[in-house]
Amino acid sequence: MNKAFVISCKESNYVIDCVKSIREHHRYSSIFIVDSCSNDKSYFSEVSQYGAIVLDASNKNYEYGAYLYWHKLYGNNYDSYIFMQDSIVLNQPIVEIDNVTDDNVMVFSQNRTGWDTGLMHRDYWYNLNPNFPVNDGKSMLMTIWNSFIITKNTFNKIVQSDIFNMSIPPHNKILSCAWERVWSIIFYENQISISSIKDGQITKIFGNRQ
Repeated sequence: MNKAFVISCKESNYVIDCVKSIREHHRYSSIFIVDSCSNDKSYFSEVSQYGAIVLDASNKNYEYGAYLYWHKLYGNNYDSYIFMQDSIVLNQPIVEIDNVTDDNVMVFSQNRTGWDTGLMHRDYWYNLNPNFPVNDGKSMLMTIWNSFIITKNTFNKIVQSDIFNMSIPPHNKILSCAWERVWSIIFYENQISISSIKDGQITKIFGNRQ
């Protein structure tokens, strides 16, 4: 299966270690970085040494915007996508990476807290999206860190769906956090099951960025 790692990035604090880990454990996979208005773009040349392609997108819509920007340019060239934040480091090859199908999505951690860990995000989201299906999110895995593995066919289905196109893109940190639940609800509404990779395969670095 022809795979692409697509990394949403702002600044260089974490992305170099992220890219190094991907290249180490998935040697022949393509790596793309979508830059989100970084002030310091000196990392562009360093990650290119590992074969990563940087898209200077001036993205202002967090992970959502990065993924859609990349998908429009390169989505048709790959069978499956690994969408991830730049602050995730692989500890080993992701063993389930070839198990994703057109009927399921894989997230990076087992988390079923839904809106319970984001009540402010929930209220903010539904205030802006009053017609979005009401769902507490606890019956499904959360798309934690807005990072997931998905096939081309499934992502095409998602972005063409009515529920996706009625949903407001994130333009601030509150909405970006809300989208960790929104992605999962959109998958659910499109009859796409959600599973998780096994624990221990990745490390998430927390940087409290805005």
